[in-house]
Amino acid sequence: MIEGESFQLREWLVEPDLNQIKRDSQVVTLEPQTMAVLVMLAGQPGKVVPGEAIIEQVWGGRPMGDNPVYKAITKLRHALGDDARAPQYIETISKKGYRLIAPVGQEATPTADVVVASDGVPLRRQKRLVYSVAILAVAALLLWFTWLRPAPDALTLTKLVHLPGASYAPSFDPSGGRAVFVNERTEGSALWLLELSSSALTQIIDARYAPDRPAWRPNAETILFNSHGDIWSVDLSGAEPFVLIENASNAAWATSGESLVFERDHEVWQARSDGLGQRRISGIGGRQQMFAPREPRFSPDGKQLVYFDATQGPMGHIMLYDFDSGETRMILQDAQIAGAPVFSPDGSSILFHSSVSGHAALWEVAYNFNGKPRLLLQGTSDDRAPVPIPGAVVYTSSRDTFQLVSTDINSGKETVLYESRMAVAAPALSSDEAELAFFALTEGGGANIFVTNFAGQPPQQLTTGTDRHVMPKWSQDKEWIYHYRTTNDTYTYERVHVTSGVTERVFDTADFNRQHDITVDPTGRFALFALMERDKLLDTYVREIDSGMEFALGERLSWPDWAADGASFVATELSAGEFPVGSIVLCRLEDNSVTCDLLAQRGQHPVWSGDEDVVYFVEPVGSDIKLWSVDVATKQSQVLRTLGPTIEFGPFVDVTRDGKVLWVRYIAGQSELWLWRRD
Repeated sequence: MIEGESFQLREWLVEPDLNQIKRDSQVVTLEPQTMAVLVMLAGQPGKVVPGEAIIEQVWGGRPMGDNPVYKAITKLRHALGDDARAPQYIETISKKGYRLIAPVGQEATPTADVVVASDGVPLRRQKRLVYSVAILAVAALLLWFTWLRPAPDALTLTKLVHLPGASYAPSFDPSGGRAVFVNERTEGSALWLLELSSSALTQIIDARYAPDRPAWRPNAETILFNSHGDIWSVDLSGAEPFVLIENASNAAWATSGESLVFERDHEVWQARSDGLGQRRISGIGGRQQMFAPREPRFSPDGKQLVYFDATQGPMGHIMLYDFDSGETRMILQDAQIAGAPVFSPDGSSILFHSSVSGHAALWEVAYNFNGKPRLLLQGTSDDRAPVPIPGAVVYTSSRDTFQLVSTDINSGKETVLYESRMAVAAPALSSDEAELAFFALTEGGGANIFVTNFAGQPPQQLTTGTDRHVMPKWSQDKEWIYHYRTTNDTYTYERVHVTSGVTERVFDTADFNRQHDITVDPTGRFALFALMERDKLLDTYVREIDSGMEFALGERLSWPDWAADGASFVATELSAGEFPVGSIVLCRLEDNSVTCDLLAQRGQHPVWSGDEDVVYFVEPVGSDIKLWSVDVATKQSQVLRTLGPTIEFGPFVDVTRDGKVLWVRYIAGQSELWLWRRD
C-alpha cells in the first residue's frame, strides 16, 4: 500500500490525505495522528504491532505519559463502529499490541463489465451476497450489544446556565418552567432560581449555608436543600430558611407533596411534609461501604421508590422498593459507577446515568423491564443526573480527569505517569519497585489491571473484558498480581500471571465489601482480610490459602501491609468498628494470635518504607489527603505533604525507597447544566 493512497477497509473507504473515512453518505474526520495509527496497522494487516512501535513511528518516539496509542485505538473503534469485546476491525493482543483483523483492499473502481467467477456466479452477485451476509452479521451484532445502541431520536442540546463556576443539581417545579440549582464558585456554593423562558437568574440561598441537592415541593413554593448535615427548608417568598429534618440529606418529594423521603445514617427514611412522622423504611436495608448516595425517588403514583445501591465501592445496581409489599428488587444489575435513577413523568421508564460504556452517560430502561436499557445520550463529556421535564431532559455535564501521579516527598516535583478520562485507582509497587500496577475503568464498562513503570512506558493492560478486576497487589516474587474479580453475580479473589496472563482463583467467594482488603503474605501461604458488615468491621481473619482453613484474630484490623519476614504487618485498628479511619498499629502473628503496638493515633492505608524503618500512612482531609510518616523505633510521626484532590474511594498510596509517593489525582470538570430536547 502506497503511503497516502486511499484503501478499502470492509465497507469503509479510508482517505489518508483527507483524514477521512467514508461509508455510503457517512463521512468521519479523524485527527491526523489517529489516521496515522490506522494507516500503520493497515500496512501490516493481521500482524501484531507493538505500542512502542506505533509511538516510535507516529509520535517520533517521544515519551508519552498518557498512553496516546490506547486513546487513538479507542477513537478508531468509535469511528468505525467497532467493539473491543467482539472486534471486527482492531483486536487488542494483551501485553503485545494491536492488529488489524478487517480485510484491507484497494479502492474499488467502477466498471461496466460483468466478470464471471469459476463457479459461474457473476462476481457482482458474489459481492452482493458477501455484503448481504456482512449486513446480517452487523445486524446480529447490534442486537447482541443492545446495551450500546444509542437512541435514534434527533437531539437539540442547549446550555441552560452561563454563570461563572460550576452549576449542577437542578430541581424543577411541576410545569418544568422553573428550576432551582446549585452554583459553586471559589467563595462557596449558592442556590439559584432559573426561569427557563427568559433565562432570568435569581440567587435565593447564599454561600453561608453551603446548599446542595435542592428539592422543589410539587404545587408549592417550598425548596428543601442539604446544609451542614441537615435538611433545610426555604420559601421562595423570601422567608428565612430553617432546619426541617436534622441529621439527614438528599430529600425527595412524593408527587402529592404531602410526604418525602431522605437519607440518614446509610438508611432511607420517610416523613410528612412538615418533617414529622419520621420512620425508617425497613424494607430497604443498610448499605455496605457506600461511596455514592442512594438518592431515592418516588414513582409518579407514589407507590414505589427507585434508588441506587452501591455494592462494590462506588459501583452498584438500580433498585426498586414497593410500599405495598415492603419488598425490594433489583431492576438493573448494572454493577457500574452509576446513580441518580428517576422515573419518567408518565412512569413508563427509569432514567439514570452509568459508566458501562467507559465514562458517564445517560441511559433509560422500561419500567416493565422488558429488554435491555438503551443509551440515551453519550458525548465526549461525563453526563450525569438526568432530570426529565415535559418534552425534555436536563442533565449535568462535566469532563473529569484522573491522573496517576508520582510526587517527590522532599521537593514536591510531580510526574504524571498516566492520565485517563475513566476512573483510575489503587497504585501498588512491585517488591523491587521497577514496576507498578493499578486498576482503571476501560472501554466497554469493565475495570482492569494495568502495569507500567517510571520510564514513561505506556501502561500494559494485564486483564481484559467487562468484569471488574480491582485492588491489585503484587506477589513477593513479582510473578503474580492478586486482585478481586467481580461479575454481576460472582465475587472471587484471583491472581493473574504477569508474563503469561494466566489466571488462578485464590478465594472462591470474596466480596470486597465483606472480605475486605485481602492481603497475601510474602510466602504466598496465608491471607489476611477484614470481615465487614455494612460499615462495621467485625473481625480480622487469617486464611491458609491451600486448605481454606480460617481463624479469627479477635481484632478489628484493616488495610494490612506485610513486612518482608511474613510474620508482622502494619494495619489500621478500628477500635469501635467504624470504617475506615483508626489507629496505625504494628502487629505480629504468633500461634494463631496477634499482638499489636500503637504507632500513630489516626490514619489509614499504612505502607512500609523499603528498609522497614518507617511506616507511611494517610489522613483524609476533605478531598485531599495528608501523607504522614512514623518512625517504627521512636514512634515519632510527622506530616510530609498534602496531596489532592483525590477521590473518596481511592486514597491509596505507595511510596518508593527514594521518597516518591504514588497516588491518584482526581480533576473534576466544571459542571454545566444542559437541556436535551427530542425533536
